[in-house]
Amino acid sequence: MHPKLFPISCIFITIASLIHLPASLAQGNEFYLNCSQLFQCGNIQGIGYPFWGANRPQACGHPSFSLNCTGDAPVLTIETRPYRVLAIDNTTYTLKVVREEFWDNSCPQNLYNATLDTSVFYYTSDTENLVLSYGCTSSSPSITIPGQFSCLANGTSGTFGIYSSTSVTAGMANIPTGVTCNTSVMMRVDSTEAQALASSGGNVTQVLNGGVGLLWQANNSNCEQCVNSGGQCGTNSSNPGSFICYCPDRDYVFACGSSSSSGTCPFDHIGSVSFFFSYVSLWVWRLLKQLNPRMK
Repeated sequence: MHPKLFPISCIFITIASLIHLPASLAQGNEFYLNCSQLFQCGNIQGIGYPFWGANRPQACGHPSFSLNCTGDAPVLTIETRPYRVLAIDNTTYTLKVVREEFWDNSCPQNLYNATLDTSVFYYTSDTENLVLSYGCTSSSPSITIPGQFSCLANGTSGTFGIYSSTSVTAGMANIPTGVTCNTSVMMRVDSTEAQALASSGGNVTQVLNGGVGLLWQANNSNCEQCVNSGGQCGTNSSNPGSFICYCPDRDYVFACGSSSSSGTCPFDHIGSVSFFFSYVSLWVWRLLKQLNPRMK
């Protein structure tokens, strides 16, 4: 490119870039290095994007995937409800969780019908509903009550709980005649565990502790492309939830070395810092040679 044809705006941008380049490179490297750190908590090890928390800054993950490691397992909040994370598989984009209030406890003090953030989470195909009814009482001790488990509603003696098979219509509780219950809550559990519980009975707490599978969608294909190019996945801080690829030289929209903008300056499309310096050096040499024709 002839120096006279080089846009005047690029001259100022080039000078500014040369002045501020070390700082910007340090910042870019900082994001890349920070996001290279993986989340560790209890038995959950080596977890990266879209999860963040502890040693992983929010910029290294998706806003909906904050992990809190204050106990022996990470806790993920979905629609204001805490879930204990039992396992995470980044290769299949799946995790197994159990609602925190039901961990080792089939009789929690407070009951909620939790919902998922369906913009990023949905249940795996091997799950189904299990209805838990609480504050139940029987009008006669001779009534057969399938699925009964011990639970004193708010400390009231003589009350119990009932679990109902998901085969009942629309997840409605299958409460025997002569039995009344104060409230019910619907849980999503592993279908194999639920069917075994419904057919032969068992420990409802053990079924709940088995957790439920979730699939997530958080720029999965973009992150795969970024990682394959040698980058680290993250979120654009100026647009939470949007994807960004942190690379050793700087950040990109999708992958390291890819074009991230449609600017008029040639170095807007350059992914290599060394090439950038070579280009600028060549341009400066040609400019100086034009000003001083005797230069060789």
